[in-house]
Amino acid sequence: MSDQRILDQTTAREGLVEEGAPEAEIIRVSGRIKWFDVAKGFGFIASDDGLPDVLLHVTCLRRDGHQGANEGARVVVEAAKRPRGLQAIKVVSLDESMAFH
Repeated sequence: MSDQRILDQTTAREGLVEEGAPEAEIIRVSGRIKWFDVAKGFGFIASDDGLPDVLLHVTCLRRDGHQGANEGARVVVEAAKRPRGLQAIKVVSLDESMAFH
């Protein structure tokens, strides 16, 4: 496997934007964790304002100091518009007080 392919897979897995890639539009999204599977390493956020679900990757959570997210938790993220939909790139706040445990 080429070094570039490994770099591309790592970049995609970590939700990072490659150097030289066009700048993505960033929006702030508030909502609730729809579901999150730590074993799979990702989940989705249902937005409060009717936007499509937002992909939330575990590396995004960990980068911002969280180990996981329980269903029902309130969350505010900055999300990038990607070809396959919205993806969280920064967790602004995560409130687990309303989460289902």
